[in-house]
Amino acid sequence: MKRNNRKGFTIVELVIVIAVIAILAGVLIPTFANVVRKANISADTQLCKNMNTALVMAKAEGKSIDTMEDVLFTINEAGYVIENLNPTTEGYYYAWDSKNDLILFLKDDLTVQYPEDIELSPSDCWVTVGSQAEATTIAAAGFALYVEPDYEGNSLVLTTLTNVDAGEKLLATFSMKNADAIGDVVLRGSFGEVTLDVPKANVAQYGSIETLNVDGIANASLKVNGFIEKLTLKKGHVEIANNGSVETLVPTLAADNDAKVTNKGYINTIAAPAEGTTAKIVITNTGVVENRDEITNVEVSGDNNSEFVVAIKDKTDLISFRDSVNAGRTYLGMTVTLEADIDLAGIAWTPIGNFYRNQLDKGFMGTFDGKGHTIKNLSNSGFSVAGLKFDSNSTTPEGRVDTCYGLFGVVVNATIKNLTVTANIDMVDDGQHLGDSVAAIVGFAGGDTFNISNCTAAGSIKGFDAAGGLVGRSYAKTTTMDKCSNQANVVATRKLAGVVGFIGGACKTVNYTDCTNSGSITSTGDYQNYAAGITVVGQEITVNGVKTPKNTVTKFNS
Repeated sequence: MKRNNRKGFTIVELVIVIAVIAILAGVLIPTFANVVRKANISADTQLCKNMNTALVMAKAEGKSIDTMEDVLFTINEAGYVIENLNPTTEGYYYAWDSKNDLILFLKDDLTVQYPEDIELSPSDCWVTVGSQAEATTIAAAGFALYVEPDYEGNSLVLTTLTNVDAGEKLLATFSMKNADAIGDVVLRGSFGEVTLDVPKANVAQYGSIETLNVDGIANASLKVNGFIEKLTLKKGHVEIANNGSVETLVPTLAADNDAKVTNKGYINTIAAPAEGTTAKIVITNTGVVENRDEITNVEVSGDNNSEFVVAIKDKTDLISFRDSVNAGRTYLGMTVTLEADIDLAGIAWTPIGNFYRNQLDKGFMGTFDGKGHTIKNLSNSGFSVAGLKFDSNSTTPEGRVDTCYGLFGVVVNATIKNLTVTANIDMVDDGQHLGDSVAAIVGFAGGDTFNISNCTAAGSIKGFDAAGGLVGRSYAKTTTMDKCSNQANVVATRKLAGVVGFIGGACKTVNYTDCTNSGSITSTGDYQNYAAGITVVGQEITVNGVKTPKNTVTKFNS
């Protein structure tokens, strides 16, 4: 019989082996971690180079890059799917240098990794932030902040002067307080309640704010370029620009803290100061102040400007106008003019009047005069279209919602004239939204009257239901179209046409003159009989004084 001479490790041998493994791990793991980190830095540096190439190419194509939204859109459009502009290297950052229009790759100490020869100017550089702690660190280093859509919590508190872009997703609360800091600050995007106590700073606001509490601001002013629903003013100087508006101005003046307001834009209501207030507020008005009853301690000089119009000069103005409408200002009875051609390439467009067609107390309710100018490259594709409003009806397929889309989403009792829009819209089905009322200029028109004249649409329009070149759907009781031309190719599953996709609902009268279509009209559903250049009427109405039976296919003049 053979003897089994095999035996196991002794405890001493096991201890020695474990010690050797521990020593090797202690030596090799940091080495491996360092190798991984170097690889990440190399990859992030190369991505930075690629993104800068994308920005250069976009500018060469004539695209305008003015904000972080534009940067993110351009990078995404170039095929670089990167979450909110964050590198893979732990603790490192990407920053957009707005002065040089470059993406910078920053080390964890916020110095430049790449490009090495760049002269860093933090105040010109925007860095995305996802938490309060990160925002505090970045702001303290002098960088501007872009608040990520998935920002942790919904509150941001700063004691450092810095520019802040909240994007299109509402940041619920924000405060900036510093009694001694001197400088200029830009606030951009959508905010809930904002508190400013920066008595030596100047603040320029764009976008929309639900409630703005001004506890202190420099005499050089808070400049309102967007929409503020409620502005409480304790002291300082506020300037409301031509395209700025305040729904309610609430003087909350402390003793001996007189305040000034220079109004070149629009104030709807001035609330009475709190009882016992001894200070006063002086409003110098060259714009419009509604509801201007005499109020103690409030002095308004200057009559309302009878020729007041809101002038849109560039993309920033157009976006501020859009944000004002979407925040609740209707521009009822007012005129908005377009003073230059605007190229929207570089953003995914959220409509002016971003509402659904059952919300007729909202939307644009004034006159928009394009003055012969063109808005081009309007598109829903790209990095994101923020917060599209939606609903559904009896024809909405299960699992989907309906969205009105165009330059304007919803207009009520509105007039649109002298405008050309070139668009590339695809709202057939993005997995959630279906394009219900889709066109280059107006998605849905409602109310008592809707007038559109001397307007042209070009490009490509794709929707699910009620797609047209200029107007998707009109339920306005009286719809008037004059000298309108569609050159866009229109595709839809359900109702579609060249100039107006569908007229029905409450509409009783249609007046049209010299409206033409030269675009192709393609049905992908059961509506092939709706030929080019027509509109579809869903009930008996009067068309140019002649009774037209329900569901008649009506040809436009040509």
